[in-house]
Amino acid sequence: MVFTSTVGEVSYHRNKVISSFHRQPTTDNLQQNKLLFNSFTFLLFQPIVFLIYWFIFKRSLKLQNAFLLLASYVFYGWWDWRFLGLIIASSALDYWCGLKMGESVITNDQGVKQSDGELVASSDTRHLTSSNLSDSGLSSPVLRAISGRNKYLTISLIFNLGMLAFFKYFNFFIESAADLISTIGFQPHLSTLNIILPVGISFYTFQTLSYSIVVYRGNLKPTKDPIAFFTFVAFFPQLVAGPIERASNLFPQFFKKREFEYQQGSDGMKLILWGLFKKMVIADNCALVVNPIFDNKLLHRK
Repeated sequence: MVFTSTVGEVSYHRNKVISSFHRQPTTDNLQQNKLLFNSFTFLLFQPIVFLIYWFIFKRSLKLQNAFLLLASYVFYGWWDWRFLGLIIASSALDYWCGLKMGESVITNDQGVKQSDGELVASSDTRHLTSSNLSDSGLSSPVLRAISGRNKYLTISLIFNLGMLAFFKYFNFFIESAADLISTIGFQPHLSTLNIILPVGISFYTFQTLSYSIVVYRGNLKPTKDPIAFFTFVAFFPQLVAGPIERASNLFPQFFKKREFEYQQGSDGMKLILWGLFKKMVIADNCALVVNPIFDNKLLHRK
């Protein structure tokens, strides 16, 4: 694993959600969150994590994962410790849903025990819907497997997308409804919430959903190792900036033995330094020109 990332989603107060789609965080907002990738605090944090992870816990995969999880929670909690509960809850729910989607063991027509996921994956279920499920011609065990998996995938989707919609779009929908009602002559007094957007919520929400979906499809066996799964969700190098990693790509790496390689470390350091140059020298200076325009859109409209 090469730790490379860029500065991304930042948590700050939004009184007007509509304007937040176009306005970037100000310097004052960013300074409140001290564990930025280009901050002095992170300059201390990263080498400590690097040395402990690669050289102290190098003989134990479980200790590496556990330490990486601890470091990721410290990193995330440094931005705003109040939202640690959200990422832990999202992780716990999808871990549980994954287990429920893959825990049943039943017998196929040849008398061989298979999990629900293996049976569903081996059946042609691409065109099944809730309306034609009973007429599909599949055997009862497979039908029960599909029905159960649908239920737990639905739970995962409702919780994660509901949480994302609330924090990102609650005020947007309230203000849109107020504008719509005002067009017919009413002046509604709808209350909005002074919501703080949890840092990285989009990234870890879709990352946990990617796991639930591939398990549902039978393309990945659900893990019984909570440490590995929680680490996959909270993996700090891409937690607040992305990219959103597919479970089939990143997740299996937490079960492979990892040893430090000088060439890989050298390549990773070059990428990190190049990313910091683009962020601090190019992007930050461009922001001095661009941000005032976004903050005064009406003035610069013409």
